[in-house]
Amino acid sequence: MNHVRARKGVLAVVTAVGMVAAMAGCAASGAQEGSPAKQKVLIYASPVPHDAAVFVAQEQGFFAKNGLDVQIQSFPSGTTALETFKQGIDGKAGFGDLIVSGGFPALSFWDKTDGKYQALAAVEQDSKGYVAMARADIKTPADLRGKTIGYRKGSTSELFARTYLQKNGLSFDKDVKAVNLDQAAMISALDRGDIDAFFLFEPAGRLAVAASGDKVHYLSTGEGYLQGTTVVGTWSRTIKSDPAMLKKVLTSIIQGEDYANAHPDDVAALYKKKFNIAVDGTLADLKVLTLHTSVDDSFVEASKTQAAVLTEWGSMTRPFDMWSFTDACVLKGVASDRVVAEGPKC
Repeated sequence: MNHVRARKGVLAVVTAVGMVAAMAGCAASGAQEGSPAKQKVLIYASPVPHDAAVFVAQEQGFFAKNGLDVQIQSFPSGTTALETFKQGIDGKAGFGDLIVSGGFPALSFWDKTDGKYQALAAVEQDSKGYVAMARADIKTPADLRGKTIGYRKGSTSELFARTYLQKNGLSFDKDVKAVNLDQAAMISALDRGDIDAFFLFEPAGRLAVAASGDKVHYLSTGEGYLQGTTVVGTWSRTIKSDPAMLKKVLTSIIQGEDYANAHPDDVAALYKKKFNIAVDGTLADLKVLTLHTSVDDSFVEASKTQAAVLTEWGSMTRPFDMWSFTDACVLKGVASDRVVAEGPKC
């Protein structure tokens, strides 16, 4: 258009541009009118393979395809996330709509919030993904007597530590010095020698080996000691006020789960990109995790066992009822075959 001198030519160009802009504006307006705004949802989760279905659902656009604009806020652990999530207990905005956490801290949270929080489903279950890491000179459970161990209070990490020690003839309260630490602190504390062992979940074990080399080793996994669960939950008020949104979330997570199970290499690449977690490590984790969104027999039994432990410790005051802790009706409305037959009537 440089060098255009004729006034008529300029007017013609301006008119044409104006018509195109007007047409584009009408098209954009029509697109907006025909495409309702996606519902905003904030989910708390942790950058561990246990939560893979949620991150994959976002990465693959499943949330968006189901009409949701999902933001995922990452926390170092589900227990830490629950501490922040609790700030929204009375409806204060900005503190998450749903949260993914370990089933054990979720049970405790349900109790402490007087049932205002409820689980919707397990999204993952496993035992081998939990690890006990120790100094190289600690070869047996008996070697932990008199030593300092790291754990995360109120989490499945604590359940694993207490159960492991008890099954091996040691007392959590009397035979070891237990120190409440976050994941990153445990790894560095073991490397410095501030603690002699810790109980947590992968990738903490691999990170400890990467940091300390042959100074540390795997003392045990959770196999034979606990059935860990990862659950997605929300406030009971949200279940009552917006079950449609929750159904879309669970539908998206199931789609993410299906994709993750079919494409583990893509999950590993995603975790490398988002969280800088080694590809081989994520692939190893996915082999021992069961990504399956459900309220199945295994989840029901694990929840009953964990509730009994919390009651024994004096940490749970509410009588446990599976269908008070878990509202399975949302999942039942999405995929009824994923809910046990003796589940609640909806």
